Amino acid sequence: PYLWLASNKLDLKVNGDPVLGVEAAFSDLVDKVDASPMAHLEASKGNFGVYLDFFYISLSDSVTVPVEVSPGLPAVPVAVSAEQELLLVDVAGFWRVDVGGTTNATLDLIGGIRYFDMDVTAVATLPDPGMTMADVSTGPSATDLLLGARLSGDFTKKWHWLLHGDFSFGDSDGTYNGLAAIGYAFGKTGLFSLDAGYRVMNLQIPGTTASGATTDLDLTMHGPVIGFVFNW
Repeated sequence: PYLWLASNKLDLKVNGDPVLGVEAAFSDLVDKVDASPMAHLEASKGNFGVYLDFFYISLSDSVTVPVEVSPGLPAVPVAVSAEQELLLVDVAGFWRVDVGGTTNATLDLIGGIRYFDMDVTAVATLPDPGMTMADVSTGPSATDLLLGARLSGDFTKKWHWLLHGDFSFGDSDGTYNGLAAIGYAFGKTGLFSLDAGYRVMNLQIPGTTASGATTDLDLTMHGPVIGFVFNW
């Protein structure tokens, strides 16, 4: 299992017009998280291996903001509620390549499938008389071909490091994902390890609303990652 303390930057366009732009640090999102399970499973034999990476997060928030409806008139309080759900699943295989030389580093070439599904709902209403000014809901999903590489090695018998980079293309307009981490192994024969690092990911997903309007969603997530690793 792992925990990604990610800050979010979300931009949503409908028919090419910006309708939602949100940027929030993780510290501002903590009390808005409804659920956030994350896990990475991996198995290998010889030079070949496979892995599954599962990430899900659900956020919701409601605020009231002043909006100037007409020049010269007092601003009107508008209630805005927004919900964001993201499911991200990577299923991939990797082939371990001999780096050569005296280094103890290993290079894994990665290929697989990335699936993601994102639901964004934003509703703006006037408190009195309760009139809805805007109601946008989009649920784009995509299945991409995933390609990447991972370089890892040991500082000492207990300390290790990892660099991971990948990108995907297909149904989406493209995604990229990068991770740099270090870890400390402990327990009998290094059965467990505690890893920490920094991860950056960007998703660009086209979609369509229920009314047929086209949507373009651009989401960037970045922040520290902490993971507890079981080896067997």
